[in-house]
Amino acid sequence: EKKVQTMFELWASSKSCDSEKKADFHELQSLALKTQLLTGDAFALTQYDVKANPFGMRIKLLEADRCQNPFGMMDSQRLAQGIEVDNSGAAVAYHFTKVPPYNLDNYGEWLETVRVAAFDSFGYPNVIHCFTADRTDQRRGVSVLAPIISQVKQQERYQDAELIAAVVSAMFTVFLESNNPDEPPELSGNVPDDERVSENKGPKSPIEMRPGGIVELPYGYKISPANPTRPNVNYKPFVDSIFREAAARVGVSFEVVLKQFNSSYNAVRAAMLESKKTFNRVKHNFVADFCQPIYEKWLFQSVLTGKIDIPGFLTDPLTRALWSRCVWIGDSAFLLDPLKETQAMKMQVDEQFKSRNEAVTSITGGSYERVMDELAEEKDGREERGLPEPGAVNKSESISN
Repeated sequence: EKKVQTMFELWASSKSCDSEKKADFHELQSLALKTQLLTGDAFALTQYDVKANPFGMRIKLLEADRCQNPFGMMDSQRLAQGIEVDNSGAAVAYHFTKVPPYNLDNYGEWLETVRVAAFDSFGYPNVIHCFTADRTDQRRGVSVLAPIISQVKQQERYQDAELIAAVVSAMFTVFLESNNPDEPPELSGNVPDDERVSENKGPKSPIEMRPGGIVELPYGYKISPANPTRPNVNYKPFVDSIFREAAARVGVSFEVVLKQFNSSYNAVRAAMLESKKTFNRVKHNFVADFCQPIYEKWLFQSVLTGKIDIPGFLTDPLTRALWSRCVWIGDSAFLLDPLKETQAMKMQVDEQFKSRNEAVTSITGGSYERVMDELAEEKDGREERGLPEPGAVNKSESISN
């Protein structure tokens, strides 16, 4: 198990696992998840190139817009939205355009599609499709922003309007009106020539406000200044209410969305725990759709090419399934109060409500086995150098005192 984990980390930590050589496997996960959340789908192709890396396996991420029916073909029971299914509704093939849709250099290739089988001859996926189905018989995903897209757009317009009003209110412009109809105004030096007024005929161009500007008007012209009364005292409460509703619709807390933790400790922790339910659900779905299928195919190809030796892996499906099991550990949540939460974690471990491995995973995102190996290495290093155990100096001083 340690050898398999080490070999997989060797493959995952290199950018050669990406067909474009721009990201390692951890960065590919982040990009794929972001793509899924924004567009509703994330597609990836599993490729094999013995020259790419020692294991030969590469991942190619695709834009969701590239999955579509061949040009001129309407949706049907077997083929819809670029996905071809069998009688049971399981995907058997995907149709992708040759180039991304934003590539305008070759319009013909954008319309031409390629059929890619969903699985290879060994039963492992050729196409990784990440999406969350909200209803049965659903083939494509929906963006997480779909329920709030109208609110987000209106919120953007409102913020732009408030910003413009604040800028206008900050401008201080003086308008001078002439009292003599026969005398043209004496223009100030800071007024551009293209905005100077002609004699008794009004301005040649629209009068604009500018910070510290002085504009002379001809006789008969008056200015009715608009008072925007900015800053708007109701701006923040209104914006917060919009963000609260939008956060609730996507299943996370308002404090987590805006990273504003101004409430009490209990309120902030409750908001984080409530948001963690959504994060855990997203993580579980993403691991099942993206991480685990890629790992299983990588392991099979590594055994098939002789990089890893596992007796019975290729002949016994049960052995193969048992060896393909793994636990995916995500980023650990930060501790709001490290002292309190560490003490609570220690009590849970002492009362056997939680294992030490779970405690290490929740705090650091690692595993207790790796912690033990590192502690053993540190202990051997201290003994070789004749260093005392951690805390031994303080204990000896307290005893002597």
